[in-house]
Amino acid sequence: MKTKTSESVKQKLRGNFFYVENMSLAKDFMIPLHTAYVMLAGKGQ
Repeated sequence: MKTKTSESVKQKLRGNFFYVENMSLAKDFMIPLHTAYVMLAGKGQ
């Protein structure tokens, strides 16, 4: 039986692997800019 925690870990690992496979300097700059936009615009959860 899979627990909620093991699924969460798997999801985080998939995200990390995706980042490593697709990393670029431009994306590294865009992530904090996008995060700031979402926070200031109130579009987050």
